[in-house]
Amino acid sequence: MLASAHLIRNERHEAAQSLELSLNSGNDDSSIKDLLIQVHLELCRLAGSDEVNSRAEHFRRVKTIDPDNDELLRLAAQFLFSLDAEADAALLALCRTIVEQAIRDNTLPPDVYVILGTGAASQGKLNVGEKYLRTAYDHGVRSSSLLNNLAWVVSQNRSGDLAFALQLVDASIRSDPSSLDAYLTRADIHIALANHLAAIADLERVYATGDHSSEITQRLAGCYEAIGETDIANGLRQRTRAAR
Repeated sequence: MLASAHLIRNERHEAAQSLELSLNSGNDDSSIKDLLIQVHLELCRLAGSDEVNSRAEHFRRVKTIDPDNDELLRLAAQFLFSLDAEADAALLALCRTIVEQAIRDNTLPPDVYVILGTGAASQGKLNVGEKYLRTAYDHGVRSSSLLNNLAWVVSQNRSGDLAFALQLVDASIRSDPSSLDAYLTRADIHIALANHLAAIADLERVYATGDHSSEITQRLAGCYEAIGETDIANGLRQRTRAAR
């Protein structure tokens, strides 16, 4: 196939043109459609910031071929939190339309709710973030990142269920014991529950990896102070000041 030869040479635009010709000539082979979708999505990912219109055209073409394509929905969700609001306004609007339509039609893959929830939470929209992350959870997503992110968002909300948040982050750590982010999340929940000894254990685990940032050190010092170990707390704070 000519398209395959173009792809071997990384000639994606030429490959897309070849595949489009095959489709237009009446070849309705699903494998051609699948490959064409992959090529258009790859071109969209690779397009530079000065190729906004080109990106949008690739998106529209995929939507025409397969309106509910999972990869299209994932990329649209990612773009909602990575594109420039001014320079990429048209593409952002298209991505928002695609995602919102999929939500209304109940065709959005559960893992895309994780992208939406994590992105919203990172922008400080905790209620929106929790809604999407809970939706992913309710649909059976149990990845370590989902469990940790949902635990963090729940714990940050004023009316958050800390017991549920602790249950989530415990499951996240069982799933991925190497995730330092999850230990930090659990430490924050333990601090909120006044379980300072448990928080110290998690913070010390992170501290032992070499993360001696001011934020970690101050949290650790605060926990030692809370249990009456003021000498240890002061020693940690002195190290932080000396490192500046």
